[in-house]
Amino acid sequence: MRIALALVLLLAGCGNGVAVSRTHYTQLGIPSHVELAASQGPTLVNLYHSPFADQDVLAAMRVHNPRPHMTYSTAVTGGLYAYRIVLGFGSRPPGGSANCSVFNQQAGSPPAGKTEMYGAFCLGDTLLSEASARAPTIQSPYDPSFYRMTGDLLAALLPIHDPLAYQYRCRFPFC
Repeated sequence: MRIALALVLLLAGCGNGVAVSRTHYTQLGIPSHVELAASQGPTLVNLYHSPFADQDVLAAMRVHNPRPHMTYSTAVTGGLYAYRIVLGFGSRPPGGSANCSVFNQQAGSPPAGKTEMYGAFCLGDTLLSEASARAPTIQSPYDPSFYRMTGDLLAALLPIHDPLAYQYRCRFPFC
């Protein structure tokens, strides 16, 4: 009995409370868009309502980057295609999910004791993917939970495998 209780307490301490709570993909081929954006040089990042300095957020994006060849900048880089990542703090702004301009609106307040972050990967104003994440209150950009939340959010926004490809795959042997 003691061993089981010790195991439960040990495993409970392993989690840091970071959770990606919403993902949405608008079309097939998101990984191809990510590859094209990465090949153009630094991808523009629009930050909204950040409690931390822009450079601290970009540093967290670089440290826990699911796509190591992708770089980020808050300055317009002038690539052929207008890819950008929108990151905001607070609850996701209300509105539809087909246009990236919805993310320019004022975000809602996070629940007490929580830090929320939302993100979108866009081509111009066309939404390609979006995600939201939540963690216990983060006081510093150097908090390991902030790095984990940023990394998990980027992994959802910039998937390596196409999340929509499986929903169109036939599941019957005669297809």
